[in-house]
Amino acid sequence: MSATDLERGIVLVCAPNGTVQRILRDDLGISNRVRVGAALSEMVDAGVQAKLGSFLAELHARDAAYDWEITVPVDGVLLPLHFGGALIEGSGYLIVAARSRLGLSDLDEQLIRINNEQTNLIRATSKDLSIAVGKALERDDAVYEELTRVNNEMANLQRELAKKNAELEQLNEQKNRLLGMAAHDLRTPLGVILTYSEFLETEAAEVLTPDQREFVATIKEQS
Repeated sequence: MSATDLERGIVLVCAPNGTVQRILRDDLGISNRVRVGAALSEMVDAGVQAKLGSFLAELHARDAAYDWEITVPVDGVLLPLHFGGALIEGSGYLIVAARSRLGLSDLDEQLIRINNEQTNLIRATSKDLSIAVGKALERDDAVYEELTRVNNEMANLQRELAKKNAELEQLNEQKNRLLGMAAHDLRTPLGVILTYSEFLETEAAEVLTPDQREFVATIKEQS
């Protein structure tokens, strides 16, 4: 997106009830569809009416609102614009919308150079918007740094997890090798015990007492 695209936007003055009173600038051709006297809600996409209502509510409550991304139909395409606004004493609310947050700041600065009547409306809010832009950019930097930190921690945890998995695989191999050795070493003596217990059970049963035959049966079963 070029610098010219970033600076494109619309500036208008609205009454407290959301009626468009004046259109000070329109780089997007929106005023062809929404004229003076129309509701601001006619300017935005039907799917974001509630979001526009929240933006206006914040504007009424705080006398200023900044960086609300609201979708607006432009030339048949839904275009996300960054909205900002502030109270103008005795004139309603000044609302600025641009293609980006930086464009919102640039548009505000450019508007200072238009005719005197429009400049008087904008000067009252340019300082607040500039401060808001600075705070928003600082917030974005902080968020980026936090995301970078979290991403680094996740990468470290993944490396540690891979190391632990390798250690577990090695221990599992050692366990299997130990069990195989134990099974091999026990097979021969247990086989001998089983053979002799079977012999005693079948060939010497007549000379064994009942208790002895029970012992032999237990030895055979366990071996």
